[in-house]
Amino acid sequence: MSEDVLRKLEATVIPSAEVDVPDLVKSEKKHQKQQRQAQKGLDYELIKLLEVINANPCRKQYERREALGWSNDKISNKEKQAEAQGLIEAQTVKTGGRGRSPKYYVVTEEGQKALRDHDIKPEPIHGSLEHFCLIKDLEQDYQRNGYKTDTDMRFGEFRPDIFCQKKGEKGLVEVVVSAHIDRDLKKLRKLAHRVDWIHLYFRDDNTRLHYERMVQDEMPDIYGHKDMAFLRH
Repeated sequence: MSEDVLRKLEATVIPSAEVDVPDLVKSEKKHQKQQRQAQKGLDYELIKLLEVINANPCRKQYERREALGWSNDKISNKEKQAEAQGLIEAQTVKTGGRGRSPKYYVVTEEGQKALRDHDIKPEPIHGSLEHFCLIKDLEQDYQRNGYKTDTDMRFGEFRPDIFCQKKGEKGLVEVVVSAHIDRDLKKLRKLAHRVDWIHLYFRDDNTRLHYERMVQDEMPDIYGHKDMAFLRH
């Protein structure tokens, strides 16, 4: 074969494409996951919606929409679809403020089952949704002020609503619900000596004043704590 022919053959060889193997693997895994979810009978986008609500049911609709990257129409339609299928249910939360109480969605037992079927662990809501959302709201406030927060810290049988730490300083945040005042007083007595400060939050002034009097009368040693605050949320 002449050198001219060889040169022409070399010129016509198509260079191999550069392939990013990790990206291909990720893409294939994502595709396989979507296929498994489709086989289990639920729309992949419904599962994503359940996952977002499960992570934080206290998000407002625009926050869920932004987290999912959906349009207003799409988030509304998907929420209606999930509610109609019994995967989520709407709950109204009383905040003690003026105006209409906000409405949130929570994942139902059927929705939690769907999440487990897709290898997503449902997050438990401790107490009422109202209590849960107040804790989430306050936790973000303390984090913005430089505190590391923990809502799962346990001291024996008791778990503070929010345990806060910053540069060796330890604090306790409790959201007091009037129906559970006796239980909260017992918790307060057990945990007060473990922290440097205690912040107690109330939905209304009547509950706040009633609770403060009870602490003052029944636990004067704790009421004299060097930093205890009775606050309105």
